[in-house]
Amino acid sequence: MLAEQLAEYADELSYDDLDDETVETTKARLIDSVACAYAGRDEPPVESLLRYATRKNGERDASVLVDGATTTVEHSAFANGALIRYLDWNDTYLSKEPAHPSDNFGAVLAAADAYDASGRDLLVAAVLAYEAQCRLCDAASLRKNGWDHVNYGLVSATLAVGKLAGLTQDEIVEALGLAINPHAAMRQARAGELSEWKGFAFANVDRNAVVAVELAGEGVEGPAPIFEGKFGFFNQLTGEFDLDVDTFGGRGGEFKINETYIKYYPVEYHAQAAVNIVMDLIDEVDADEIDRIENETYEAAVSIISEEEEKWDPETRETADHSMPYCIARAFLDGEMTLEQFSEEKILGDDVRELMDKIEIVENTDYTEAYGEAFPHRMVVHADGETYERELEYPKGHPGNPLSDDELEDKLRTGVGDALGDDEITEALDWMRNVEEKDDASGLFELV
Repeated sequence: MLAEQLAEYADELSYDDLDDETVETTKARLIDSVACAYAGRDEPPVESLLRYATRKNGERDASVLVDGATTTVEHSAFANGALIRYLDWNDTYLSKEPAHPSDNFGAVLAAADAYDASGRDLLVAAVLAYEAQCRLCDAASLRKNGWDHVNYGLVSATLAVGKLAGLTQDEIVEALGLAINPHAAMRQARAGELSEWKGFAFANVDRNAVVAVELAGEGVEGPAPIFEGKFGFFNQLTGEFDLDVDTFGGRGGEFKINETYIKYYPVEYHAQAAVNIVMDLIDEVDADEIDRIENETYEAAVSIISEEEEKWDPETRETADHSMPYCIARAFLDGEMTLEQFSEEKILGDDVRELMDKIEIVENTDYTEAYGEAFPHRMVVHADGETYERELEYPKGHPGNPLSDDELEDKLRTGVGDALGDDEITEALDWMRNVEEKDDASGLFELV
């Protein structure tokens, strides 16, 4: 049974299984997650969630990133996950199903704090979560059946928290049933005009994973077999698929965390290459002189962030950063793509609507064929009688076009803003870059 195989893998994975590249990549994803958490801290929906989450307390508590409060472990996971995810600036993995696997850090950090984990324990749990979620994304699509990608997180976050909590293999199996059965999430959270819940959906998974682990640790049994059962995961959500755990990282395969991508710009991943191209053209093209912008991209970029009517008339931040036409137009108009490009004034501006009307986005079947290995985009801009053409295969932040250490540090400093002083940021950065040497993972919360 798949749950038993996953539980065995989770139990057996150790720091000794991690190669140097995987350790360094995981530390980079931790730094990126903290950057995203700080960037999202002042968003009103996040502030609302933090007020809710930090009212709780229990026998075992955990800290909340940025906020500094302590709350129950599950509500720490909920709050951390919301902070990391809300602005849609955290990392990405795209396969048969898309994912933002650093969402798992919401639960991993809470559990590492609550269960007295070391820095190495934290790294192993993060690698485990990434491995499980990304392998599941490779195996089968959820969205084609109307289910949200966060359902794979019910598996990955539960495995990671279960390992940090010291559950036995049998208890992890029970926790998987307790996490998955009651909490299957619908994809309506990502259809039409997007709501604030889009940024909280995986944070809720983080919370549910902790609750499932705590219940299993107290001896509560979960529905089984949770994957193969008559009304289990396969039959209800994905259809049956093969997942060979013996090919996972540490068992002969490469760790999937090394194939994930950091976002350079705070927009949905399918728009990253387009914004990269705009930034390359910005010194050559005057937005006021643009007559037409032709775009060729892969099917997922069309269907997810270009096809729906709302993507051509966004009214909220959640829709605007998931709108390729908005991101292209606003980048040309402002000459940059930062968090400031998603103010209400800019989203609703007449200037961006006028330029969006000049944008065409179509599928290139060759690009669709390349999807997953690469994320190509071609843009042809007609402006003032001139034609400008660019093509990009790997957006900045992809393993094929990685961020440098300095660029990642710049992202952290941008996300933190004035919440910490320069020396405090440097101290936190040094801690994360040397996390494997730390006996107590909770030390991170003293710095961030």
